[in-house]
Amino acid sequence: MINREKTTTETLRRSEDYIVESLNWMLEDGVAKDVNASSVYNENNWLISAVEIEKPDGESTRFQINWEQQEIRRQ
Repeated sequence: MINREKTTTETLRRSEDYIVESLNWMLEDGVAKDVNASSVYNENNWLISAVEIEKPDGESTRFQINWEQQEIRRQ
């Protein structure tokens, strides 16, 4: 599990890649126009990822993943 790996920039980059890869079907099916992810470590060294999905109409949906607490929150 990625939340159990070392706190490195490589882990951050891989988490972003995993998210984009897992949502790639949305781009292929035309459900989304763009998918972006960024990851950071918070003050507790927990891996936190922000995800933005842009729909074909230009509207965006954003949510945050807390990998340590296995929680997803819509923003």
